Amino acid sequence: MSFDELPVGQRTHIEIPEHLDPSAALPKNQSLPLSERIASKNFKMRLEAVSELFELFNSAEASASVFLEHYTRFPKLLADTNARIQEKTVDCFLLLITQAPPSTDQTLGDIIKTLVEKCLPSKGVLKEKTTKALIELSEVEANQAIIKDTIKEMLNMKTAPKISAGAICILTQLLVNYGSRYYPVKVFAGSVAGLGESTSSQVRAEVLNYLKEAYKWAKADIEKLTANLRQAQQEELKKCFGEAAEAPKALRLLGDATADDSATQKDSYLAAAEVAGKKTVSYTHLT
Repeated sequence: MSFDELPVGQRTHIEIPEHLDPSAALPKNQSLPLSERIASKNFKMRLEAVSELFELFNSAEASASVFLEHYTRFPKLLADTNARIQEKTVDCFLLLITQAPPSTDQTLGDIIKTLVEKCLPSKGVLKEKTTKALIELSEVEANQAIIKDTIKEMLNMKTAPKISAGAICILTQLLVNYGSRYYPVKVFAGSVAGLGESTSSQVRAEVLNYLKEAYKWAKADIEKLTANLRQAQQEELKKCFGEAAEAPKALRLLGDATADDSATQKDSYLAAAEVAGKKTVSYTHLT
């Protein structure tokens, strides 16, 4: 007798096909190597594997070789379609930055690009952690050259507004944190202002945010660039420009920078920016 033929009171058992059974959602074989589980097509197995990777990175036994073994997996993991896996991968990357600083190679460029393209557009915790990871990565001055090159590349992707918006967003945060000495306004402002006519409201909003901050560091240069913006944008910027009376101070200091890293030192900082990214230096967080 089929299920449909049974009286209602006797319909106590249902045969569920294996492919629809929730208990079969997670593969039974948990003895696979971590590298294989990380690449699994099953998202639950990938999530458990990335969580295990975080514990491994965070353990006292973690060595440079452990980080190096999994380093090249980051671009793919950061691009995962599951936000929980992305977030846990960013957690792993934050540990890698502090415990085994990555080399400035193509993989690092791919990681930076994926963070901006796939993680930064998210909301909430993932966006916050992604921003933190990119800022922390920049504390090693040797990484700044590849960060800047990657941002420049993404600013030119005008047919991908989400990517352009993400690049401007993180550029603004880097300028706030490190100042124009390390992320020179003269290098980026032209490209950013050129996106002010974008059809994307998100891109236009990020352009305004950047120009407001950049004005603090290079007033004359920014005033010239805003002449081609929409009237509404110009009016909003003029209002903010009028409020920007105090010289800016970078939130974080690198190397020989001082707490007075202000707009009055802009010219010397622009010159120093030419050699940014050639050495690793200590840093200080300001409060």
